[in-house]
Amino acid sequence: MIKKRHVVIGGGIAGICTALFLANKNESVLLVERGSSLGGLLKSDSPFDNEFHFDYGTHFIAQTGIKFLDDLLFKNLEVNQYNYLKVGSYYNNLFEGNGFVTDFHLPNREHLFNQISKVNRKVEINNLNDQLINSFGEGYTRELFDPILYKFFKLKSKDLKKDAHRLFGLQRIIASTKENSERLKEKNERYDDLLAYHSYTQGISSQKSMYPKKGGVGEWIHCLVQQLEDKGVEIMLNATVDNIDYNQNELKSINIDGKQFLLDQLYWTAPSVFIYPHFKLETKIFFPRLKSYIAHFVIDQDYLTPLYYFQCFDPEFSAFRITLYDNFSPPCHDKFRRITVEVLLEKEEEVEKDYNHKLFEELIRMKIISPSTNLVQETNLTIMNSFPILRNDISKDETQEDFLLNKYHNLHFFGKAYSKKWFMNEVIAEIYEKINA
Repeated sequence: MIKKRHVVIGGGIAGICTALFLANKNESVLLVERGSSLGGLLKSDSPFDNEFHFDYGTHFIAQTGIKFLDDLLFKNLEVNQYNYLKVGSYYNNLFEGNGFVTDFHLPNREHLFNQISKVNRKVEINNLNDQLINSFGEGYTRELFDPILYKFFKLKSKDLKKDAHRLFGLQRIIASTKENSERLKEKNERYDDLLAYHSYTQGISSQKSMYPKKGGVGEWIHCLVQQLEDKGVEIMLNATVDNIDYNQNELKSINIDGKQFLLDQLYWTAPSVFIYPHFKLETKIFFPRLKSYIAHFVIDQDYLTPLYYFQCFDPEFSAFRITLYDNFSPPCHDKFRRITVEVLLEKEEEVEKDYNHKLFEELIRMKIISPSTNLVQETNLTIMNSFPILRNDISKDETQEDFLLNKYHNLHFFGKAYSKKWFMNEVIAEIYEKINA
């Protein structure tokens, strides 16, 4: 008799964790990924003769707060733990106190700050503009948020969905003085949701952030994949789902690259657009996505800042997020230092010639490196599907997923795309709890 399988579709971190949690319960698990490797964007690369490693963007690992789960996730992984992450932001000047956007560049900042306490809540919120005005007032919405949102999305707040700003950590701002912000945060929970501390040493989570001692964030994926293999999980790479066989209320089998597997449960962590054709469902309209241009630099001088990473909210600069590896992980070289610069582009947008050198000059203008710094090595890559553009004219219709879940008892949608959680560790904990419910 052919044994039924628990089949997981999608080899990103959600798929890896789903397969691991199932295998930990001694289930027979098949993990399927259409790409050539597991991990999704949690990858590390060594483009310069394996001497320097870089990540695909900024990726720290956070504990879930569940001891058994954390022991499982970080088994055999040597990490550095941080009581807090030294993060900052840039808008006209580099702010080294916290990663939220500041209002320091606004000439009327105290007036705008005082308006927060006078905001009248609207009954109905139809878009992000309504939400921001309702929370921060018209002045901050117009002078602070809209220029940033246009830099990232090429849209203003009135054209975006509620909560779209959270994708870039814009749910709070650093405003007024340290004392004023602390006073209001302690006074009312509403202010606590809108205002950030002026220092990354305040409001520290009990769940520690971590980063591998060697090899970058990809080392974590390597350790997880090793666990999958040790637990007997079958992994299929470069694989495509050909067909899903089902009856009235149950998924019976799945065909992958011409091979049939009987289904116990099917866990779908890939985009749902790829499952619809197998049920003859009309493909819904999906949010368009930005693409990420990622430049890796090796330089010959130390950084001028102790930050681990920071976000550039300033529309005058192309850079979005800058990672300064050697401030938080052991240097790969006693002389040279590593930097990754990430830029968000529209799908059809092309970069100009010598774009890396433009980004290098931006690092000098932002005073991240000195003008005498030399660029020793450079390379770049483009990730086509990055952040979703949460346009307000596109309806997020979840009825098709709901229809499938209600109809087929052994189908599950897991991962960030199907969760209301924002952070990776929260999504992982949610998957673990559902599997072990």
